[in-house]
Amino acid sequence: MKIILKMAMAATIISTSFAHDSFDSQNKADFTTECNSDCSEPCAKESTSLNNLETTKDTQKVNPVISNNEVTRGAKDGDINIVVYSDFECSYCAKSFKETIAPLLVDSNYKVKYTYKHMPLQDIHPHAKDAALYYEALRLQSPKLATNFHDYILNHQDRLLSEGEGFLKESVDQVKGDMEQVALDIVSPKLMALVKEHQREAQKFGVRGTPSYIINGTKVIGHRSLEEMKKIIEKS
Repeated sequence: MKIILKMAMAATIISTSFAHDSFDSQNKADFTTECNSDCSEPCAKESTSLNNLETTKDTQKVNPVISNNEVTRGAKDGDINIVVYSDFECSYCAKSFKETIAPLLVDSNYKVKYTYKHMPLQDIHPHAKDAALYYEALRLQSPKLATNFHDYILNHQDRLLSEGEGFLKESVDQVKGDMEQVALDIVSPKLMALVKEHQREAQKFGVRGTPSYIINGTKVIGHRSLEEMKKIIEKS
């Protein structure tokens, strides 16, 4: 009996572990997560084939809310709308932006409108929430400061992992932001509520890991190569 019970418990763990960085939608409404494995390995496995593409195209499109509180990049009138739910400490979020999204934004063959939303997975990424709040505090000063901060953090992600908030403060200086104002704004209930709202929206769409994309209404889970992403865009 004990052996059977242990086997059943093991099966349960295996069935729930294949889900990059994830959180429980009922009990984790704040910045915490529930994760059974490191994000990089599951995300890497999901990104190996278009056959693993999770999509709502054949059932129902999803429409993220794009408000004045979100920073968009690329073509303002772009016909390719990409919304990402991301975590500043997720290695595949950095990889996906640098290798896939950034090249798309400068490719004249694709009119991409790119919107960044937060999905900090605090249980496994202790600095992700703070980085999200720093980003939003800089957005209040200037959207350009926020995007520069975003790029700087992802290009030096190893330092965020090792140095935490000290590196966040240094990054504000690097992008020429006002650190005194940032210090006031990162404790703002409005900014905290905005980040939580991004998480709630992601949960509503069934998004449980980072990076996750909504491309013209189609849900795409995990990092994709540039060529794979172009194929997805053509199908969306």
